Amino acid sequence: MKIICFCPKCRFRFLPRLLLVHGHWNYARLAHMIKYFYYKNAIFILLIFWFQIFSCFSGSNMIADMYLILFMLLFNSVPPIVNATLDKFLPDEDLLGHPDLFENASQNGLYRPYSFWVAMFESVYQSLVQFFIPYFIYSLPNGHFIPESTIGIMTWGTIVTAGCLLR
Repeated sequence: MKIICFCPKCRFRFLPRLLLVHGHWNYARLAHMIKYFYYKNAIFILLIFWFQIFSCFSGSNMIADMYLILFMLLFNSVPPIVNATLDKFLPDEDLLGHPDLFENASQNGLYRPYSFWVAMFESVYQSLVQFFIPYFIYSLPNGHFIPESTIGIMTWGTIVTAGCLLR
């Protein structure tokens, strides 16, 4: 029986770079992506929730179905893909030169419960701003839309949704 040697020195030559550089970048991307998904989805769902309060939970929607599909398809998939391909949290020379930087990633330093809840509170704040500023601009003090206005629920919802998508 012949034993084939794959030259262990050659096989593990790229292991430090794989672990220290690509492992750290992958962890940083995942941590930011998870917070981004929750943040963006919370804003979008809370916009619908604020509208449901004003429509007495009737089940009607101010957002066109096209925006719901586009939001889930494009605005939740394209930014993380771009982020994953272009973002480098720290330069690879720094990560290879200072292996102690990997300790932050190995101890879950970028994705803490605190940073998650900060993102959630910010999403509540952003949804309130994005819903109520257009609401107060286009409504009368009694809460109804201005009678002379040509704006309807779907037009107003498009304005609110555009604010969410551009954020």
